Amino acid sequence: MTKKLSNQEKKERKADRRKSKQQKAASPTVKTVTQPKPADLVTGTQEAQPVNLCDDCAYEFGECEGKPKFASDQDETLTGADADRVIECPAFVNVAKMPTADQAKKEPAVEDTIPEVVIVCSGGCGKTTEGMTLETRSGEFKQVDEGGVPQWTCQDCLDKATTESEEEREPETQVIRTDLPERPDPKRFQAEEDYGACQSCERPLKRTALNRYQDAIRCTNGRCRAYRAIVKTISTGVK
Repeated sequence: MTKKLSNQEKKERKADRRKSKQQKAASPTVKTVTQPKPADLVTGTQEAQPVNLCDDCAYEFGECEGKPKFASDQDETLTGADADRVIECPAFVNVAKMPTADQAKKEPAVEDTIPEVVIVCSGGCGKTTEGMTLETRSGEFKQVDEGGVPQWTCQDCLDKATTESEEEREPETQVIRTDLPERPDPKRFQAEEDYGACQSCERPLKRTALNRYQDAIRCTNGRCRAYRAIVKTISTGVK
C-alpha cells in the first residue's frame, strides 16, 4: 500500500521537477546546426545544407576536449557519413574567424634606429658604428661594465683573427703505435678450403678462431654430438 504524499512533499517534488527541466546557459563557443525537417524539404521552404562542424573547426577531430553531438542523435534514421556529422560541440572554434598572420603580427618592440653611441672597432681597423642600424651592425659586442660603452669588434677583424689563428695552429701528427701485437688476417675465414667432414654428422668441418696464433678445425653443427670438438689446429699466420 502506497503512502499518500503530504502537501509539503508534493511541493518539494514539483520544485525538483522544475529544476531538472531547467537548462544551463549555452556556451558562447557552441554552434548548433538545425537540420531541415522533411516537411520543409517537400514544400521547398528551406534548403538542405548538411553541415559538419569539424570541417570549419580549428581543431582536428579527436584532438580536442569537446564532447560533440552527432546528427544521428537528432535523427536516428540517418546512416553512414550523414550520421557521423557533428552538429554541436562546446569546443568549436571557427577557423574562418581566427586572425590571420598579418593581423596577429605585433609591432617590433625596438625601433630600427641608428645607435646613439658611436663605437670604434677594437680590432684596430678604424671602423665605427656610425651610420649602422641595429640590423646592419655586424661583429661582436662585449659589455665592459654596467654603465660603460660596450666593446665592439667588426666582422672583418673577427674573420682575420680566426684565419691567423688557424694558420698558426700546428698540424696534427698521426701517431702510429708499433708496440701493439700483430693481429691475424680476418680474411682467412673466407678462403674456400677442404678440411674434411665430421665423423658424426658428416658435415664439412669449419675453421674457427682459437687464439692469436692458432685456429681450430671443428664441427659447427649445433645438433651434432661432436659440436665444437677440436679435430686439429692450424696456424693463424702470426708468429
